[in-house]
Amino acid sequence: MNKKKIQIWKRLGLIFKTLNLEWSRTHSMLPTPFKLSACNYRIFFGTRNKKNQSSIGFFDFDFKNFKIKNKSRKKSFDVGKLGSFDDNGVLPSSIIEYNKKIYLFYIGWRPGGTTRYSLIAGIANTSNKGIKFNRIQKNPILKLSDKEPYLILTAPHVIRMRNNKFYMWYVACEK
Repeated sequence: MNKKKIQIWKRLGLIFKTLNLEWSRTHSMLPTPFKLSACNYRIFFGTRNKKNQSSIGFFDFDFKNFKIKNKSRKKSFDVGKLGSFDDNGVLPSSIIEYNKKIYLFYIGWRPGGTTRYSLIAGIANTSNKGIKFNRIQKNPILKLSDKEPYLILTAPHVIRMRNNKFYMWYVACEK
C-alpha cells in the first residue's frame, strides 16, 4: 500500500501590515516573493493610498528567524500616466530573474465606463533587486482577440523553464 505523506500546516499569524505611509494606507495584497538568499526573500505587495489607487512596495523577510529585516519607504512601482492602462493602480502578479535583471509582470487597472474597472497585464524590470521598477513598455503585454474579447488579459504568472522557454498563465474571458 502506497501511503502519501500529508503536509501539516501550522498557523503562524500575521507577518506584515501596511506601511502607514502616504502611498500605503490600506491593503497589503498579492504578496509576490523574490528570493534574495537561502532564507531571505523580498516580498512585493500591492497597497493603496487614500484615493484607493494602488502601487507596489516590498518588505524583506528572514524565514530562518521569522522576522522582517527591511521595509520600503518609497514605492517600488507606481501608477502609469493619466490615460494609460495602469493609471489607477498597479499590483504585482509574478516576478522572474533573467539575464541579471528582474522582471515584474503586473496587473494594471483603471476605472471602467460601462464596467467597474479594467484589469490589464503589464511588464516592468529592475536592476537593483526591485528597489525601483521601470516600465519596459507603455502598452499592455497581451491583446484582446476573438477568442478572448471581453476581459483585457490580466494576472500574468510567468515561469522560466530550464530550456529557457517561458510559460505564462493569465486570466481571460470569452463571455
